[in-house]
Amino acid sequence: MRTRLFVYSALAIMNPTPRLFRTLIFLSFAFATASICVSFLAPGLVPEPLRIAEESILESVVESISQATGGLHLAIFYWLIAMSVVGYYGLFMFQPWARPLNVALAFTPFIVWPLLGYNLSSGWSQALGDFSGYLWAIAVSMAYFSPVSGRFLRNEG
Repeated sequence: MRTRLFVYSALAIMNPTPRLFRTLIFLSFAFATASICVSFLAPGLVPEPLRIAEESILESVVESISQATGGLHLAIFYWLIAMSVVGYYGLFMFQPWARPLNVALAFTPFIVWPLLGYNLSSGWSQALGDFSGYLWAIAVSMAYFSPVSGRFLRNEG
């Protein structure tokens, strides 16, 4: 049974359809949302000593930065969230501008994470976020290197 399921899965990916493409995008978005929800709704998944240390660090950081800098960080964060949602929507609707937008968004962690310095999350949150990223990467690859890519070209004109 497992072998048959694997074969069917491999065949579906080798012959991607718009339905599979959209399913991957939807699942990627759902897993990313679940990762964020787990982080905020289940803080007990992170050991208490680590949470206490992080709260202490965050308090000192908040005290040391100006309101303008904090506002700028929040503005960048909200802008990136908005662009990510727009990118997901554009891919889902086969918009030609969505492919380069999603490739550009792939490089934002190289800007964001060095500014933030570190990330404390539970194993579940990290696993859900990583899986979301894998699904998203497959979808973006399909948008460029599969028969699905023709759908983006038809929307250009």
